[in-house]
Amino acid sequence: MSQTAALKTVESAQSAPHRLSCVLDGIAYELDRLQTQALRLQDVCNGPDPDPVMVQELQALDLMTQSLSALAQFVWGLIDQLPNDIELDLGVLLSAVPLHDLAGRLAAGAAGTSLIFEDPQSGDFDLF
Repeated sequence: MSQTAALKTVESAQSAPHRLSCVLDGIAYELDRLQTQALRLQDVCNGPDPDPVMVQELQALDLMTQSLSALAQFVWGLIDQLPNDIELDLGVLLSAVPLHDLAGRLAAGAAGTSLIFEDPQSGDFDLF
């Protein structure tokens, strides 16, 4: 999703109430997406002879990956137990998300738009 498309999606989502189940579905989708990216990182970082520090960091990355997956499943379980008539105003919340693509995907999910996994490699790379 381009930054312009993300901004338009966020702007249009700010004006309408959204069902809580759709909002949570978008969040679960993002958690699942992050889990997929973390799995890719594990593959990249898992070299032939990692040193003990790297092994410890890989274990932390594995725990993070499992946690993201478990959180996504938990949120989808919550959705199954929610009444269908709970609505939210997301305007302020979405405008506070600093990552425009993420805000756009959350807005699209909240609107009930089907979400498609993007290539995690397509994001900008910043050296901190």
